[in-house]
Amino acid sequence: MKKAFQIFAALMLVLTVAASAVFAESAQGPGKGAKRFERLAQKLNLTADQQAKLKPIVQNYQQQRKAEREASRAKFQSVLTPEQKTKFEQMKADRKNNPGKPEPGMRKKMAEELGLTPEQQEQLKAYHQENRDKMKAEREAFVAQVKTILTPQQQAQLTQMMARKHGQRSKNQGTRTPEAPDRQPEPGSPFE
Repeated sequence: MKKAFQIFAALMLVLTVAASAVFAESAQGPGKGAKRFERLAQKLNLTADQQAKLKPIVQNYQQQRKAEREASRAKFQSVLTPEQKTKFEQMKADRKNNPGKPEPGMRKKMAEELGLTPEQQEQLKAYHQENRDKMKAEREAFVAQVKTILTPQQQAQLTQMMARKHGQRSKNQGTRTPEAPDRQPEPGSPFE
């Protein structure tokens, strides 16, 4: 029974992560979220009324996520010394100039390069866990709100779409699995 509950809980987490990815605006540029919403509306055969009800929910979620990202960055910055902030900005610029997939052990490497103290690492670890918990709750509330507007058939279709999206993400990132849908910090990283 406990194993079945764990599998169910993991599946629900996978679905909430995928739903937020399906509905939320892409960070890749303006307009991509609107196009994604239009494609989704077409795939789910949403009525004009459903679209009108969903748009403010999606926009509110996007604004909420943006505010959370900014707050998270501010918390991270508050832990750093002025020298570490300068080094971090340089690392960020280097990363921006050389984009790519995150490397395994990147967080640990960042902690070493910044010279984070054990106390700083503990603070960041606590912030990271707090942020993950908050994001999970927000995603679950978002998906629940979205599903109230969909028909049972649309809900089933959305669930299938989210599962496919999660499968693609797992394949691309290699760190998420149905058993452990949330990305786990690397061992020894300050976020562990």
